[in-house]
Amino acid sequence: MNSILGEFLLQQTADAAELSRRAQILAALAQVSSARRQELAQAVDEVCRASTSRGGSAVVRFSLVQRKGHRLVDVSIRDLRSGDAATN
Repeated sequence: MNSILGEFLLQQTADAAELSRRAQILAALAQVSSARRQELAQAVDEVCRASTSRGGSAVVRFSLVQRKGHRLVDVSIRDLRSGDAATN
């Protein structure tokens, strides 16, 4: 089971905090442990801030993925300048 939960445009550093919060909420809905939710939120915040610090914009996609009986929140960040993607 792979389901896209949402895609959001990252245009400025202030967007990173909101996307980090969304990652935490989605991970909670997927019943991810509290410690893992914090790790995910921190990673999303750091990657988003790094992307905007270079003056770029990106699309952040949140998906729910099922692997080996575990539900995971997959986050991919696609830099709109180069088309590259990084996944956390």
